[in-house]
Amino acid sequence: MQEIAVQDKANKTKLSESERMKLINDTANAVKEVNQMAGESSTKEAHEETIMLVAFSVGKEVYAVSIDQIKEVVSCPDIAPIPQVPPFVKGVANVRGNVLAIIDLAIRFGLAHEGEQGRFVLVMKSEELKFAISVNAVPNTMMIKRSQVTQATNIINQSTLGLNYVKGIIRRDDNIVVWVDILSLMENEVFGEI
Repeated sequence: MQEIAVQDKANKTKLSESERMKLINDTANAVKEVNQMAGESSTKEAHEETIMLVAFSVGKEVYAVSIDQIKEVVSCPDIAPIPQVPPFVKGVANVRGNVLAIIDLAIRFGLAHEGEQGRFVLVMKSEELKFAISVNAVPNTMMIKRSQVTQATNIINQSTLGLNYVKGIIRRDDNIVVWVDILSLMENEVFGEI
């Protein structure tokens, strides 16, 4: 299991107490789910695959990416706008000495945009593409079983994001979480020269 680091911007801003407690509670809940699943799987003959995802809000929707695609979560650094790039590229930022493109998924997905700049960025783990996703809150981790994932139909895959970027749909309480492959999505985007 991989850890996600949460670092503040040059130690100038700290997580608020409520954000820190939310992160601690989410981690504790993930550990509890793992322990429960371990107990359940020991009683089953066949072991069911579990998947660790990181969920975050984009507009009013909830999306998730595999934890393996995320390097770290950091406070949003200053973003320098870049001319002649797609509208969903907010600009570039310096994160620990790496210049990253900052992506606004609400604009990319054509969703209602709240207009405020994200407070955090999810730095994606990719050697080819150096980018981060802007989010408004510390993301949640969620442990799911493979059987909880409903495969997206070809109509959704082709009409929503263009290709097979939707890995599945997950029902979580009363919410729907869309599991997307952000790295594949961004690999097929035309950024120009960033």
